[in-house]
Amino acid sequence: GDLQEALAQAAHALTLSEQRADEQAADAAALRAANEQGPEAFGAKLEELREAHRAELTELQMALASERAEELEGLTREHTAQLAQMRAQWETERAALAEEAEYVQLHSRTSAAAADEALGAAHGQSAEGERE
Repeated sequence: GDLQEALAQAAHALTLSEQRADEQAADAAALRAANEQGPEAFGAKLEELREAHRAELTELQMALASERAEELEGLTREHTAQLAQMRAQWETERAALAEEAEYVQLHSRTSAAAADEALGAAHGQSAEGERE
């Protein structure tokens, strides 16, 4: 997996550096040929090569920026999915807590009502006891 990918990247890098070496050799040969035609031809060839390199560099920078943008989009999608998952989990926990709170409230109301009833009954008995 990772090893094969690393080997593939290394092979690609080697191919690129070989291509680059070939391009540099071609550029040097073109400059030598232009130099033999005189300083003006040499200057013109040099400027032509500079422009080609600038264009190539710009192209590479744009490709890198595009690649980085795609990477960031992927990370953003990943984070958005994680946040959605966390929110769903939070909603579930919140609902469970609300249910529990409702149960506790109901239970305490029921207990209070039972206590009131017991008090009322006890109060009623003591009132009956005083009457007798």
